[in-house]
Amino acid sequence: MYTLQLTQIGEELGVSFPEDLLARLELQEGDQVFLIELPGGLFLTARDSEIEAQLRTAAEITKKR
Repeated sequence: MYTLQLTQIGEELGVSFPEDLLARLELQEGDQVFLIELPGGLFLTARDSEIEAQLRTAAEITKKR
């Protein structure tokens, strides 16, 4: 688990990622990450946003069971 800290960037807030996490996720400045809100919490991914629909469907199925 990582703890991410909010940082003031101009008039907005940003999140700072530890270098080892960036290396592990193969992320660098300018890359996009996706924050997906699910019933059980938030999901942060560096993958394509199409996964959002799949995760929501999985969450709905899991809720029903």
